[in-house]
Amino acid sequence: MNHEKQGEATKPILQIVEEGTRLGVLANLTTPAGEHLKTIELSCEIISRRVVDIKTDYVFGAQSEPLEVQVPLHQTATVRASAMLVSGQTLLIDPHMSSTKNIRNATSVPLLGKIPYLGRSFKNVAISTLDQHTIVLLRPELANGK
Repeated sequence: MNHEKQGEATKPILQIVEEGTRLGVLANLTTPAGEHLKTIELSCEIISRRVVDIKTDYVFGAQSEPLEVQVPLHQTATVRASAMLVSGQTLLIDPHMSSTKNIRNATSVPLLGKIPYLGRSFKNVAISTLDQHTIVLLRPELANGK
């Protein structure tokens, strides 16, 4: 959080918030001693960042009145997994990352829903909850079967 003076006005400095899910994968081809089959040592890292809430805070200093700023509250989860796989095998990773969104749906009776004041009687507002869960499936394969 910060602010800067621009002429007579004080403006907040904006910070870009990174949000979303990232997946990093590292694969290493190995041939265990005495075996004909090549295995793939697979390591991955999943990082999920979400803004879960926004709170209002005040910054004091540059002017007589405090400057009101919004501060995002982050939730970050990191999961690391590794496994030895044969080409074509699948690794399932359930990092227990989930997010919930509330969606507001408004529907109305055609024409009657647009009448001022009376239109509210012909409208329906429903709030549905959407749960999203992250599951990662990794299936390494050797190119040209080598």
